[in-house]
Amino acid sequence: DPGQHRTLLSTNLRYRTLVGYRKWLDSFREWEMSGRKPLLFVMAEDTEAADQIAHRLNSDPLFAELNGRTLNLHTNLKGRLVKRGRGLGALEEFVESEKSISDEDLRALRKLSRDLDSDISSYRAICSVLMLREGWDVKNVTTIVPLRPLSAKSRILPEQTLGRGLRRMTPPGDGVGEILTVVEHKAFSSLYSEELSQEGLPLTVVDVNKIPRMTVTVFPDPARDLENLDIEIPQLTAGYRIEPVLEGLVFEDVIKGFARYLPLPLGHARQSEIDYEGRTLITDEIVERMKIKLPLLSDGVGAVSFFREELERATKVRNAHPILAPLLRRFLEDVLFEEKVSLFDDRLVARLGDADVREIIRAVFVPLIRSRITYKQERSREAAPQSVLKWKPFQATHSESRPAEVAVRTPFNLVPCDRQFEVAMVHYLDRCEDVAAFAKNAGPQKLTIDCLNAEGRRALYWPDFIVRKRDGGYLVIETKGRADRDAGPKALGAVEWCKAAAATTKKKWSYVYVEQGAFERLTGSTVEELVRAASPGLISVLEMVTSPQLQLDLGRAEAGEAGKRTERFVDPLVYSRLPPRYQRAIDDAIALFAFQCSKSGASLSPIFQPLLGPLDNAAEGLMAARLGNVLPVEPRTLDRFFVVQPVSGDKGSRFEFLLDKSKMLRKLLVHRAPLMPTGLLIFCLEYARGGQQQRGGILDAVGGRFRELSNGAMLGLLQQVYEFRNTYIAHQKQELTVPSDAEAALVTWIRALVEMHEAAAVSAASGP
Repeated sequence: DPGQHRTLLSTNLRYRTLVGYRKWLDSFREWEMSGRKPLLFVMAEDTEAADQIAHRLNSDPLFAELNGRTLNLHTNLKGRLVKRGRGLGALEEFVESEKSISDEDLRALRKLSRDLDSDISSYRAICSVLMLREGWDVKNVTTIVPLRPLSAKSRILPEQTLGRGLRRMTPPGDGVGEILTVVEHKAFSSLYSEELSQEGLPLTVVDVNKIPRMTVTVFPDPARDLENLDIEIPQLTAGYRIEPVLEGLVFEDVIKGFARYLPLPLGHARQSEIDYEGRTLITDEIVERMKIKLPLLSDGVGAVSFFREELERATKVRNAHPILAPLLRRFLEDVLFEEKVSLFDDRLVARLGDADVREIIRAVFVPLIRSRITYKQERSREAAPQSVLKWKPFQATHSESRPAEVAVRTPFNLVPCDRQFEVAMVHYLDRCEDVAAFAKNAGPQKLTIDCLNAEGRRALYWPDFIVRKRDGGYLVIETKGRADRDAGPKALGAVEWCKAAAATTKKKWSYVYVEQGAFERLTGSTVEELVRAASPGLISVLEMVTSPQLQLDLGRAEAGEAGKRTERFVDPLVYSRLPPRYQRAIDDAIALFAFQCSKSGASLSPIFQPLLGPLDNAAEGLMAARLGNVLPVEPRTLDRFFVVQPVSGDKGSRFEFLLDKSKMLRKLLVHRAPLMPTGLLIFCLEYARGGQQQRGGILDAVGGRFRELSNGAMLGLLQQVYEFRNTYIAHQKQELTVPSDAEAALVTWIRALVEMHEAAAVSAASGP
């Protein structure tokens, strides 16, 4: 029946639009505080559908946040721009008609579409048909709902539609992970698996209810004691004057530099003379005759000054006379020629103007001078110090590998971390009694230091943390797992910035370069101990600025040592069979264990954070593998499958408990929206082990499919994990500070992860 088909199609479109709206609403709430405005893009099949969808989004209370804020754009360029309403609430809408669009309407339409990202635009959603064929460069699209076939006939490629949302709201390299949600379409699924994956772009097709929240808003938390947690950062000039200064050049260096050349022969004493006649201007009468000597360089002392000036111009060094003049004199007298000679010897003076002498001097001295130049950098105060309490809210990534941590000694609600080393540093600073406050240097207003990179070009650098100590001093901290070739120049720029900051604020500012290996070996609990332990690393990395040999892996454990550390917790063969995500989680947890256990009195709870997500993921995967293939296909039968049948002897609380678990299993298996999957898996194993009465449906399936597993070690492992998580991590009923307890628990957690993964793999391989 065509009418029935039309109804079903319309219902499907409404459902997908509603799902897209809800996902957009999630992103809107994530970005709202940081001043960004996410956009929903609905790609309609035709102009009639676009009109209906836009009207629905603008008027239906179900889409309340888009009411009056949806822009309907038909860009086949036939139609006109119509103004709806009056005053500030007026909206402009493009309406299709057979009449071609006027130039004025076209200009207004293009301006309207260009302004969608800005605050001046009130629109939050765009409904369009062929928007992709125009040069539409809006960056704020976070959710796309494609409601038209992406076929070759339409000549609109999936890449084009996807590209509408791949433009970033935040600048690249800003440390913010942005998610583009596309409500599922077969053409996109094919694109993910067949095309973009070949280009190395990591994309994942997941159930829409399982899309993780990857961005959080970071802001100064008004609930905290902000007055005592404030940090003021000097506002220095963005640029600095670089003054090259020659230091450390000695005569032994000159001898080594000349070793590749042969000594030059001395000349013969000679005179260059001209006859001079002086005549009057009017009568041309000769009034004076004389001979004038004109050697190019008349004596050795003048030659030293001449060559010194020439070398300063070539190397852009100033005021180097005290160093270069004595070296040049000794070079001319003792080294350059085949025999030693006095600076005032006529044979030497005769050679001073010759090209070979000048070229040898340049070839020897210029490289030596350049290798001994120290760049003095001068900055000045530009404005009053900036308080971090004035920083605007900004977005940060929150994921397993880049978590946003909670800390006490920071004015911000969260501390975004880029890797597990930073997580460990956050918890270390948070318990140092000599730390008054600290902040992660992140967001658009972060401290940015300009420096020179390894190639000598200007570059920008932002260190990881800013710390205010209780004695009033400040620290700029960089955490580094592996030193790259720009680490030295960055450190040099930061050291000079701290000197300038100290000079302008009259407070002590210091740069701390913390190598991962040095931090792992640190056993103290104060920031002063951290500074002392990190000092050798800073000296080493500063030497990279002038050292011809690039130094890498400063203080970092060798790969072999890292492997031995992993063997302590999991068998290498078992580890190698795990998915990369689980391997990374185990590596991160073991790294945090190494960081935290060497610190006296440190909380060891953060060690287990990287494993929380993988454990839930593995539990969900195991339940889906065991139960997914027993679900009925027909909708009514599926509904009855999750009904809990009461049996004799049921008590009210027990029946309600089973009913609740049945609902949770339905969410997981049907809607792929798990709630506490590890706890739900424990229920499945306990239920199967208990030999429950026949109730039919999902509970009988649980009893049958998990009976074998319930008699193994998995249930005991998961119960230990669950109890440990509730005690030390989720609710923090107790503080975890004993390394041996943490180590034993970590072994249990990893073993539980392995058991679940291997059981799911066996289930998937064996089939129904």
